[in-house]
Parts: sequence; C-alpha cells; structure tokens
Amino acid sequence: MPIYSRMRVRKRILTEYIEAALDRLIKDPRIPSLPLGEKYLVISDFHLGDRSKADNFRKNEEIALKMLKYYSKNGYYLIINGDFEELWQFSSETVRLSYSKAFRMIKCLFGDKIIRIYGNHDDKAPWQGLCPGIFLRDKRGEKVPFLVTHGHLGSRESDLYSWFSRIFVRLFRLIEPFCLQIGIIKAPVFKRVSFYHDFEHIHDQWARKRGYRIICGHSHRAAFASKSYFEQLKRNLTNEKNVIQKVYILCALLKEIIRNRHIKFNSPGQEGFYFNCGCGLYRNGITALEICPDSISLVKWEKKGTRVYNKMLLK
Repeated sequence: MPIYSRMRVRKRILTEYIEAALDRLIKDPRIPSLPLGEKYLVISDFHLGDRSKADNFRKNEEIALKMLKYYSKNGYYLIINGDFEELWQFSSETVRLSYSKAFRMIKCLFGDKIIRIYGNHDDKAPWQGLCPGIFLRDKRGEKVPFLVTHGHLGSRESDLYSWFSRIFVRLFRLIEPFCLQIGIIKAPVFKRVSFYHDFEHIHDQWARKRGYRIICGHSHRAAFASKSYFEQLKRNLTNEKNVIQKVYILCALLKEIIRNRHIKFNSPGQEGFYFNCGCGLYRNGITALEICPDSISLVKWEKKGTRVYNKMLLK
C-alpha cells in the first residue's frame, strides 16, 4: 500500500476512535455541567514533577502562582484541563512533596472553585472529583455550549495503549536532563501555531458536527477558534496600511511556509470551534484561556507582564 494511502487509513481509524470516545463522553450522565455566565480560567499541561532537571515546569512556578493569585482575586473558577502532574515520570507523593507550597496555595486561593479534568499523565492523581470532561452551558440556550476535555481520549498512544507510552516515558526520564543540556530537546516556544496534528483537525470537525465549541490541552500548543498563526498573518496583511509592517508580515508568512506551518482547516465557515489553552511549559511563560460571561480570550503570562493574543465574543 502506498505511503499516502496508509496515512489516509491511519487518519480514518484515528478519527473513528476519537469521535467514538467524544460521543461517549457527551452522553455520560456523570459529566458535570457548569453555567456560562461565570468567570473561568482554563489551564492545562503544567506537568509538575520533582524539581529535578527532568522537571520542565519548575522555571515557570513563580509566573504560575502570580497568575493564579490574580484570577482568584478577580473571582474566577479554576478549570485544570489535564496533565497538571507528571505521573508517568514521578510518583504522586514525590510531586505533592516537591510542590507542597503550590498545592496549598491553590487550595487556599480557589477553595471549592476548582474543577479538575484528568489527562493521560495525571489520570491516577489522588484528587477527589477527577472527571474526563465538563460542559459549560448557557441556561437560556443563546450561546454555543463548550465541552472542556483534555484531548487524549481515543488516541492510541495516550489512551488505548497508554501503558506502553508510560514505560517509554519513565525510561526517558533517565536521559532527559542530558538531552536538555545538549539541546536535543527544548522547551516549546509559543507561536499560535498551525494545525498539523491530526487530532486537532478531528476535534474541530467533531465539534462542528455536534454543535459544540471544544477546549482541549494535550498538544502543548495554544490555539484559538480553529485559526492558525498563518491565517492570522494573512488577515493582518490585508488590513495593514503601513508598508514597513506589510514587509514584516510577508517575512513572517514566508517563514511559516518554509517551516510547513501554513496548513489550514478545510472546514467551511469562519466561526471557530476548536480552542487549546496551551501549557505551562513554554520557554518564556504560560498560556491560558479566560472565559467571561460574554467573551473568551487567549492570554499569555510572562515575567514581564500579561498579553491578550485573541478575544472573541460569545454569541
């Protein structure tokens, strides 16, 4: 079978697995439903570890605590959308002891306003009320409901055969500090990327068919309303009047094309259905989604301040 045909078969099977898992999720009567109209902060993929060189979160802890204090003070609920702890590499006891101050502060700040969704790396966390997803619904039915879920359900390496992945990740922990030191692996850089992972397309298409907006984590890449950075640049180029800025945008577009990050969604319509809150592991900060009564925003917290990258009204 040609390589292209094998890839199509693989994507078709993956689509069936993921869509079946999501269909089971929305039919599960145990999934909690919260009202749109409150204020929510959605974070994911902090991967808290043991503070060793294999712990990718430790450098962003100060930013995270500053961020959480701000949202607690402003009356937000905290939705942790999976992989808060790195339990494929470390034991739960080790993580809790290493970040005991952070856990105490989160509990003190948010109290009973914490909702925890499990991901593939923390589904065994000893936390009461862990669930695979939640709904955010408008009581009057005027707004499209949100499904918040980590994004790993139905995938082979992260869900169906995750036992094998856990063995590999546990072994990789032994050489990860060396790989980080010599630069084989690096912390991700936030770039509002395009969507070249199949599961991102699959989640977007499923949400369009079922009439939901879907918020995921898992990929460690922030996304907003199913739009890529490439598409955002094209819109900016059309609207930009300054010649120097146009040249700058053209250079950025060429860079995205060279790096094969210009893939676009094929789905019709301009309204976005897929969101991703990113992660707490970026080389220069943390991304999150803010959901307010009338809008949703993609924000990034850094040591030098906070920036709102995208904002959309909830109609």
